[in-house]
Amino acid sequence: MAEGNLNEEREKFGLFKTILNARRQRRRMQQSILNTVIARRGLILKVFSFILLLVSLDESQQVTVLRSCRRFQRNLGWWNTVWNTYSEKRFKQNLRVSRGTFQFILDQTRHDLERDVVCEDPIPPDMRLAICLYRLGRGDYYFTIAEMFGVGVSTVAAITEDVCVRSL
Repeated sequence: MAEGNLNEEREKFGLFKTILNARRQRRRMQQSILNTVIARRGLILKVFSFILLLVSLDESQQVTVLRSCRRFQRNLGWWNTVWNTYSEKRFKQNLRVSRGTFQFILDQTRHDLERDVVCEDPIPPDMRLAICLYRLGRGDYYFTIAEMFGVGVSTVAAITEDVCVRSL
């Protein structure tokens, strides 16, 4: 009887162990499925959030980049070299006036030479005056002056007409 009782206990223990293992395996599977569902929901939430963000942006909130209509970057190198490093003699050879006279003319005509340009940086008044004086003093082609000062040919023509005729 003791042996029958022992076999019965072993069967109950084996059955109990099998049930426990089945429960553990079921919990692991449920946890795995739950983790997968949570991960998918998180991914779906991120995708919908991104789509909502894209849809909610309208044109008024987008940043507009101001583009220049200029084909080439303005080169102020030659003018800065003339103004800062040329001797008085060389300055006078290029513009046909002394540095003091240039500054006097600039002070007298600055209000006529300044421009309000909406889309780009305007050409500085001293550079406009220098273009005009260089054209008057040398008589070079517009193209040569435009290359030297880093502006367009039509800009040189307009400055020459504008500054030289009206201001001087």
